[in-house]
Amino acid sequence: MPLDPASRLGSAVLEGVVEAQSELLRFLGSRLAKTAAAFGQLAACRTPAEIVQLQLQLGADAATDCLAQAQRMIGVMEKAASENLALVP
Repeated sequence: MPLDPASRLGSAVLEGVVEAQSELLRFLGSRLAKTAAAFGQLAACRTPAEIVQLQLQLGADAATDCLAQAQRMIGVMEKAASENLALVP
């Protein structure tokens, strides 16, 4: 039995939400792993200057990761929007 347009649209919206959540969870897992690794790197520092340098690098890396993730999420949302608009009668 074919789905009516509203059901198809609802299904497409749900697929977009699932894809966005999956992408966000992937990102959070990646950042958590990097944060855990950072604790080991901090423990290896021997001077305050090394700590400051590492913190600056970790902050820059986190900012780069967050920007890349924002761009990926925009892509996911654009894809979902275009697919959903195609289903609107």
